[in-house]
Amino acid sequence: CGTCRRCLDLCPTQALADLYTLQVEKNRLDNLTIGIVGDLKYSRTAHSLLTLMSLYPKNNFVLISHPSLRLDAAQKQELEKGGCKVVETADLTSVIRDLDVLYVTRVQAERFPSRQDYEAVKDAFCVRAETVAAAKPDLTIMHALPRVNEIHSDVDDLPQAKYFAQAGRAVFVRMALLSLMKENKPISDF
Repeated sequence: CGTCRRCLDLCPTQALADLYTLQVEKNRLDNLTIGIVGDLKYSRTAHSLLTLMSLYPKNNFVLISHPSLRLDAAQKQELEKGGCKVVETADLTSVIRDLDVLYVTRVQAERFPSRQDYEAVKDAFCVRAETVAAAKPDLTIMHALPRVNEIHSDVDDLPQAKYFAQAGRAVFVRMALLSLMKENKPISDF
């Protein structure tokens, strides 16, 4: 409905673009181990991806964050109630080899109650090429962009880096949605 807190915390067009990227890159939307690293407390893109991907069978989540940026306990319980396995950690290197997807979120200063709170966690994670070296060769690394310092530029040319392709696909997904709205067609026709 767009009026409850849950709906306002979602980023629906980005989530659809993310699903499209996953379908293209993985050729499926189920039976994936999806790691989300960074800001799990405030990130609308992370909340949206978790909500949508929990609808597909056998998806499991590895939530990688600073303790102060963890996913709300109620949201975690909702995922588990839906049959998803959820693991929380603050150590990306210990879990990267198990992931099919790594979704990186940036820590946004404007989401924090104080500058001091932001400064304490803003550099908690930076994905680097040396970290990705331990991952599966077919890992898909995603990010809604823009990035600040959560993905080092040495990752950009790796075959696992799909965030620039993801951004390009998002344009077409949004164009399709706008076209449907303009034509007043139901989304089910998409």
